[in-house]
Amino acid sequence: IGTYGNFVHRVMTLAHRLESSDGLNPLTQYLGKKDLKDSELKIHGLLSDAIVSLEKQRFKEALRSIMNISQLGNGLIQHSEPWKYLNAEESEEKSESMATLAFCWQICKGLAVTLRPFLPFQSDRLWAMLGENNELDDILYENAFDFTSDLFWNDSKPIPLFARLDIENI
Repeated sequence: IGTYGNFVHRVMTLAHRLESSDGLNPLTQYLGKKDLKDSELKIHGLLSDAIVSLEKQRFKEALRSIMNISQLGNGLIQHSEPWKYLNAEESEEKSESMATLAFCWQICKGLAVTLRPFLPFQSDRLWAMLGENNELDDILYENAFDFTSDLFWNDSKPIPLFARLDIENI
């Protein structure tokens, strides 16, 4: 849960540091500027594993596969270091880093869909933060990670999906 929450919050926070014009997602211009086919294949492999696990009613195993997708996303963010390029002049490095951030935005969309049966309220909140207006429940698992789909935008400041638990408060 920590990895998932951290990944989503990093993507949303970094993206919202970019300037949005006319309510459009500023990451849209960077889509496809970097070859991320290897990551796409890994994600679709993990998704396939999750679907097989769900069909066998191995829910914990399915959840682990889905959470591994957020871990992969965290690695992509860490490697591309988009925080270095938020206010930088346009360059190939910035373009590739922002393309990775846009890809991670799409990963967040897929995670909202695939985690819906496990974390319905957080999936709804993430879907709203992504600015999506399609019905979340209408998207099939097989189509959850569509890296050709449009990016939408929500101007609201992103908030963490989960609150940190403090042992003293419990």
